[in-house]
Amino acid sequence: MKPMRLSSLLLAAILALSAAAASSCGSSGADTPASATDAPQAGENTPDETEEETTSLYSLDTIAVKDYGGRTFRVITSDSDPVEMPEQTGDIVDDAQYKRNLIIEEKYNIKISDSYIPMASYSELTSTFKKSVMASSDDFDVCRLIMRDAFSLALQGYVLPVSSLPYADLDSPWYVRFVNDALRIDNNYYIFYTDECMGTFTGACAVFFNKHIAETLGLSSPYDDVRGGKWTLDRYYENGMAAISDVNGDGVFTPDGGDVFADVGEYDGYIPPLWIGADMMIIKKDENDIPYFAALGNEKFASLIEKMYTYFDTDGFYWDSFLKGKFDENERAVGRQYYINGQALYYMGGFGTASAFRAMEDDFGIVPLPKYDESQKDYYSRIADGWLLNVPTHCADTEFVSAILEELAIGTKNYIIPAYYEDALKNKFIRDDDTLEMLDIVQTNKMIDLADTVWFNEIRGPFTNDVFVQGKPVASYLEKMEKKVNKAIEKALNAGE
Repeated sequence: MKPMRLSSLLLAAILALSAAAASSCGSSGADTPASATDAPQAGENTPDETEEETTSLYSLDTIAVKDYGGRTFRVITSDSDPVEMPEQTGDIVDDAQYKRNLIIEEKYNIKISDSYIPMASYSELTSTFKKSVMASSDDFDVCRLIMRDAFSLALQGYVLPVSSLPYADLDSPWYVRFVNDALRIDNNYYIFYTDECMGTFTGACAVFFNKHIAETLGLSSPYDDVRGGKWTLDRYYENGMAAISDVNGDGVFTPDGGDVFADVGEYDGYIPPLWIGADMMIIKKDENDIPYFAALGNEKFASLIEKMYTYFDTDGFYWDSFLKGKFDENERAVGRQYYINGQALYYMGGFGTASAFRAMEDDFGIVPLPKYDESQKDYYSRIADGWLLNVPTHCADTEFVSAILEELAIGTKNYIIPAYYEDALKNKFIRDDDTLEMLDIVQTNKMIDLADTVWFNEIRGPFTNDVFVQGKPVASYLEKMEKKVNKAIEKALNAGE
C-alpha cells in the first residue's frame, strides 16, 4: 500500500512537541517562536502544503559566537547513533543532519567529529567516560550514554550538571521537559535531554499489529477500539489468543516451523510497556518530588503482573528472542524478522521501529499501548533508555561545549525532526491515515517509570527476570525488593553530600 501524506495536524503537533511543555523560550532570539502556538496549526500552511514557505526557526541569540580556529568538537558515541555526518547521502534525514552540522561548523569555525564504539559493546562507552573523568584526561568533549548509566554516573559526580553549562536553559523549547521532569529527583536535574536525542521521539512505545491477520480472523479493528476507548489489555489478549496458530500441527510452537504467535519480541520491550500503558508504576514521586515504592502493597499492580505472566507463559502467545537465543542486542532483529514474516499479530516497540518493517509484505498499523480497562481516561506511552550527550566534570571549556550542545539541539529541532517525520511518516514507513492519527495519540502522554529506566539494574532487571523468567510470586517478591528499592532511592536523595 502506498504511504500516505502527513496530515497538517500531526505535523503541527510534532513540530511543537517540546515547545508545548515550556512556558516560553527563555533567552531565545526575536525570530524564535515563543511557544507551541507559533508552530503551524491545523488548517494553516505547513511544509506539506507550501513547500517554499520560509518558516521561523528557533535560535538562541545570547550565545557568544566565536571563531574557534578549526577546533574539533569531539564526541564519543556508538556507530549506530552518530553526531557527525561527513557528507550528504541523498537521504532526507541524513542530509538534514549534514545541514545542521555544516551550519554550526561554519558559524563557529569548528569540526564536529565522532569516535565510535560499536553498539553491541555500548557498556564500553560508560567505561570510557568514567576512566577519562577519573584520569582528568582530555579525550573528548561529550560522550553519549544510555539513560541509566548517565544517571548513575551523574549521581557519582562524573557528569557536569546542567547548572554548570552557561547556555543551558531547561525552559527552552528544545529541551524535552516531560523527560527531564520525570528524571528530576528532589528538584535536582542530574541528567537532561534536548531534542538532539531523537530517541525521546522515536522511542515512544506503541503496538504494531498485522492488518492481514486481524482482518482474516475478523478481529475488532484496533483503530476503532482506540477511538472508542475499548483498546484495553483484555482486548489485546483476546485478539492475541485468537491469532495463535500451530501451523505445522506438531503441537510445539516454534517460529522456524512457520507457527503464528500473538506477539514476538524481547521481554524487556514487552513487560514494562504493558504496566506503564495501564497507568501503573513501580516508582512514583510524591508532591515534594521524592520517589517512593508505589508498587509495594498495590494489589492492582500485583494482579496486573500476574495476568501478564499467565499470558506470557501461555504456549504460543509470546515468542521471546532473548530467552530463546542470547541476551544480546543483535537478537532484537530476530523477533522483528518473524514479525516481518507475518508470524505474529503484534510487535511492541518504539514507533521508530517502523523503519525496520519497510519491506514487510503484510500491511501493518500502529496503535498506542492498551489501557488497563475502559475506565482509564488516557492512553500512555513508555519512554526508556534514550541515549543522551554528557559532559565530563573536568571539562576545561564549558562555554565552548555548552554553545555547541545548544546549537546541536536547536538545529535538530529546526531541521532533523521535521525531516524525519516528514520523510519517515509521509514517504516511507506509514501505510494509512489511521496510523498517523494513532501516532498523534502515542506522542501525547509519554511516561517514564524510574524503576524501568535509571534503576534498571537495581529494580526492573531483577524484577522482570525473577517474576517472568523464574516465575516467582509477585506480591512476595515485591516485599523482598523493598530494602533494595529504598536503598536506590536514598542513594539518589543523598547524591552530592
